[in-house]
Amino acid sequence: MASQTHTPDAYRDAHDRHEHDRRSGALAAHRWWERIDWLRWLFSNGGEMAGRLLAAAIVTGTAGWITWDAVDARNRDKFLEPVVSAERLSPVTRAYVINGADDQGRRAYFDLIVANKTFTWARGSTDSLARDGNPITSAEVESVILDPLVRARLESAEKIIAVGAASEEGDPATETHRAGQRAEQTARWLTAVLKPGTQLWTLNLGQYTQPCVACDTNETSWQRPFMIVAVQRAAWGTDTSQALADALGSASNLPSPERYSAFALARFR
Repeated sequence: MASQTHTPDAYRDAHDRHEHDRRSGALAAHRWWERIDWLRWLFSNGGEMAGRLLAAAIVTGTAGWITWDAVDARNRDKFLEPVVSAERLSPVTRAYVINGADDQGRRAYFDLIVANKTFTWARGSTDSLARDGNPITSAEVESVILDPLVRARLESAEKIIAVGAASEEGDPATETHRAGQRAEQTARWLTAVLKPGTQLWTLNLGQYTQPCVACDTNETSWQRPFMIVAVQRAAWGTDTSQALADALGSASNLPSPERYSAFALARFR
């Protein structure tokens, strides 16, 4: 067997590695001692400093958790809102019977009457409705949408509100103005079928800004529908605007004000 020969260079390399390992170990031990010494100082004097740091960490963590939970809860609430059923009022309209309260707790009761999805405002128009994309005349609006069944429901109301809305496409200011003009046109159509003394208002919802899957049903789309609100009864002194906004925001399948750019109620006659 051949014998191993150790040269001076080999001894020198081994010695250098040994010194490096020894110094590394000493440095690591020193660092750990510094940590231990810092912890000993931290918990000295009754642990006052440790308690303060621990309390600060708990407060910061709790505040962060509360903030996250509040945001998460708000997002969940949008999907946990109830769904209100609609009754078929006529062959082409549905009525949602809803109620809401103003800031003082005074309550009002409404019928939200909506034409089905085959009827919408003609794209870009402020004076024409379309049926399956084809414009219809004012006479057809009065005979087909505002038929005797709808008129009978309106006759029992304290006041009528003509609603205008615009779809999400386009400039917000332009579309909000367009929605107001649509509300006024709806009021003009209603003037032809309502009793002369009936209070008539307009509501400009503005532009649709927050799409929601639950807001569309098989019968209704909230982009630019034909809508009327009949105020059936209200407590004395009720702020109709506040109560209606509360009612429309009470269910996930209604045209909630938070999904539109405006909510402007005005007297028409």
